[in-house]
Amino acid sequence: MQSCAVITTEFATTKNYYVNPSTGLDSNNGETSSTPWLTIEKAINHIADHYVVTPGEIVINLAKGEYTPSSTLSFAHRCGQAVSLVGPTPLQKNVQAVYSVTSRTPGNQRATLTLSDTTNVAAGDYILIDNPTGGTNEEALIGAHKIESVSGNRIAVIVKSQRALPTSINVVQANCKIIQTVIKDQGIKVDGFSLKAVKNIVFSQAATNQGIAVYAKSGALNLENVWTDGFRRGFASYYKGLIKGTGLAACGAGFYGVDLQYGSVF
Repeated sequence: MQSCAVITTEFATTKNYYVNPSTGLDSNNGETSSTPWLTIEKAINHIADHYVVTPGEIVINLAKGEYTPSSTLSFAHRCGQAVSLVGPTPLQKNVQAVYSVTSRTPGNQRATLTLSDTTNVAAGDYILIDNPTGGTNEEALIGAHKIESVSGNRIAVIVKSQRALPTSINVVQANCKIIQTVIKDQGIKVDGFSLKAVKNIVFSQAATNQGIAVYAKSGALNLENVWTDGFRRGFASYYKGLIKGTGLAACGAGFYGVDLQYGSVF
């Protein structure tokens, strides 16, 4: 049986913690979805003294909603390869038509889409459109977009493509995922072997630095359904850092969607 570091609280099985930006309190114990913490920082600080024994694992479960940390979320846990940051499973929907395009200003466009249904979809969620078919210039919609409003079966989205949407655009069918957990204005920094996985989360920022930054990682950071919006570098890896993932998207990136330096691998 392998271990990482001798600290104070030991787990050899999966330990779940819960964070909720609407109902949480940092004075809670964070051990159930009924007693969640308010901030992700509380969860990171709480697990700092945890000793994880293989095959143990720590999962920080983020409820849907918008999180607003005051600074970059930094992961440097000595047992970090057993720590995951996870949002709820994305909603699965279908885009059935482009109802209208109300703005074609590159980088800040507006389109209204008709979905198969909008059950549980809310303003502030993000939608990823992949492989649209059967329309006209439908490929212009590929990517992750913030949902600005919901009305009936229609959603208004912000399209940050630097290429103006075509005058004639429509789609007959497009599978899409909707992520409802958003970390606003900050990304995450992973030092060394200090985080196992990030899943089902959007990182949204005005225009600075990295969404996901990995430094000198001796193992892979696994990403699943992770999207970045507005960062200068959506995904960045330095000094032989390694990022593996599926369902990734970087939209509105100022410089690079992906930035690899000094022997890093994506």
